[in-house]
Amino acid sequence: MGLAVPRSRYTVVKVMAVAIGASLALVTSMWDAAQLSSPNDTQDWQQRQLRLVQRINQAKLPEEPTNPERKGPKRTETDKQAGNQRPGQTKPAVIQNRPKPTPFTVDERALGPVVNPHPFKVLIGDTNMCAGKDVFLVIYVHTAPQNHQRRALVRETWGATDQYAPDIVKIFFMMGLAMNSTDQKQVEKESKEHSDIVQEDFVDAYHNISYKAVGAFNWVSRHCSHAKFVLKSDDDVFVNTFGLLKHFHDLDRTHTNTTGLLMCLTWHKMHVLREGKWNISSDVLPNEYYPPYCSGMGYIMTPDVAKALYQTSFHVPFFWVDDVYITGMLPGKINLTHVNIMRNFMGRYEIEWLMSGPDWYKYVFCHLHNTTLFRQCWNTLVHQAKTETIPDMPEIVAGKFADSYGPKQPPWLREKKAKERERERIKKRKAEEAERKKKGTQEGKENLKADKKKHKQEQELL
Repeated sequence: MGLAVPRSRYTVVKVMAVAIGASLALVTSMWDAAQLSSPNDTQDWQQRQLRLVQRINQAKLPEEPTNPERKGPKRTETDKQAGNQRPGQTKPAVIQNRPKPTPFTVDERALGPVVNPHPFKVLIGDTNMCAGKDVFLVIYVHTAPQNHQRRALVRETWGATDQYAPDIVKIFFMMGLAMNSTDQKQVEKESKEHSDIVQEDFVDAYHNISYKAVGAFNWVSRHCSHAKFVLKSDDDVFVNTFGLLKHFHDLDRTHTNTTGLLMCLTWHKMHVLREGKWNISSDVLPNEYYPPYCSGMGYIMTPDVAKALYQTSFHVPFFWVDDVYITGMLPGKINLTHVNIMRNFMGRYEIEWLMSGPDWYKYVFCHLHNTTLFRQCWNTLVHQAKTETIPDMPEIVAGKFADSYGPKQPPWLREKKAKERERERIKKRKAEEAERKKKGTQEGKENLKADKKKHKQEQELL
């Protein structure tokens, strides 16, 4: 049976005072009893003990003083039974006594020779972006110089960092050099207005996106290395930053994965394609499979990982498929493992239903090109964040936003997709039948032609 622990320091003092007084009285009484030598002495000793017990029972300890500076409402009996939880909230996580982890570092001397120098210079960038500020999250967004409208939409929605106060969140758009003067002038104008563009002097082309990511790592390492977390995304991605920030705070207060973190939707055993848009020659990469790598829609890391990946990029040959290079080859070089968050992604047909439902905080990333739906879902999300409380997790685990996940799709959407799959199956079956029929007809024609030729040859011999 365990001891009941008093709930206030003053109560502890009272209990200790009573215990000490009782101990002294017991010792005194034992000493007196040891000195007894006659029946009269025994009678006197008993009377003294009776008077002592009466004095102890009549004594009143002073009331516990009130503290006028104490904040918060008084705990009612209902509060005590419920553990002072808000309605619908899970039991708050117990903060484990974890030591603050050491940063993830690499020894560049052990990485081998420099094979990918990428000596690019910064053309545009506000070096004071994070200076002198207690930055909690820094976000970098891959964009192209011509994507003015996409950047404007991000700034209007999840990229409007003032709405996350008191958290200090910083965002910048990472890009290369524009291919024409019109786009370059627009970029320079945006930079003067918003101070959120970082541009290096490599040509911004599809096969140079890996340079874009390395440039972002360089910028974070040099100017925002004191941030707690780093988020990468694209300019056509919807990001539920409210759900992310809640998870980041849980990790930070419990010292869970606050260093050495690379968290993403991780792809495993992906085939190296030898044809199509992502065609890779076997001379360039003879492997059958890519190493495990992240979905480029969004991934999270700590600043020490951004620095380590930047340092490693000099020692790994350039590869133009950026997600594979940045989050597969570079981490593989330094034995950095991924934390998978595969359940936190949603599709464009699911986002409206999910953002307006009770599971709104569990889903974070979505590719979304419909600007009307983008704004609509963001406004819904802001309302949810203002009016609803994200429940605390009973156990803090990196990448675990919730204990359970419901269906991502509403019933009508599941039924619609089932019908679409059935239509595709019927269409494929008809196409196969037509192909067999066509092939049979063609073979029949060829056989008939061969028979005629053979018959003609026989006639000539006769």
